[in-house]
Amino acid sequence: MHWGANWGREMDRQRRLALTALSINAEKIPGYYADGDGLYLRVAPGGSKSWAFFFRMHGRSREMGLGSVLDRPLALAREETRRCRQLLLHGIDPIVHRDAQRLQAADAVRKTRTFRECAIEYHATHSTGWRNPKHGKQWIDSLTAHAFPVLGDMDVNDVDKADILAVLEPIWLIRHETASRIRQRIKAIPDWASARDVRTTQDPHLWNQITLSLPRTKDV
Repeated sequence: MHWGANWGREMDRQRRLALTALSINAEKIPGYYADGDGLYLRVAPGGSKSWAFFFRMHGRSREMGLGSVLDRPLALAREETRRCRQLLLHGIDPIVHRDAQRLQAADAVRKTRTFRECAIEYHATHSTGWRNPKHGKQWIDSLTAHAFPVLGDMDVNDVDKADILAVLEPIWLIRHETASRIRQRIKAIPDWASARDVRTTQDPHLWNQITLSLPRTKDV
């Protein structure tokens, strides 16, 4: 019964302290202003305002920044607080969880390569083993002229049949020998990216389907 009365008083206190858009704008004195559920408005000495979430984990009090008031209005700060409290219910430290997500996102960005980047790296790696320097120059020049305008800025993971056909179809009949070489050179890039774990998805039927999509020159 005693616990229930304390709980009721705590809820009344949080309701009294709950922030509003007007009170957030009005607060000028540096300090922390409670909204409830561990969410606080933090007013810095310079006047800038941000959000902080306070919680306890393994007997330790922790403060988690939730971003600037300018970037995250009160409703979004409360929603983020709700997500943090859900993590705590499952024994997960929201700070550790956020840091892990940031590392995962940074790792994904670091591993992302465009088709052009992969082609240039492939060329730099393999051209030293080609006996004819002229062939090495023709290899990259042909991709620069025909493949890069379509595929160059694409994530190598996103390159698919329609994209490759968009490169090959315009020249397949009128410059068939060149198109055949470009086809082989384009094929080398996703295969190389897959071997380096840069391209993580590859349709095993991709090149068979491209072959079926292109007319045989002896039939034309």
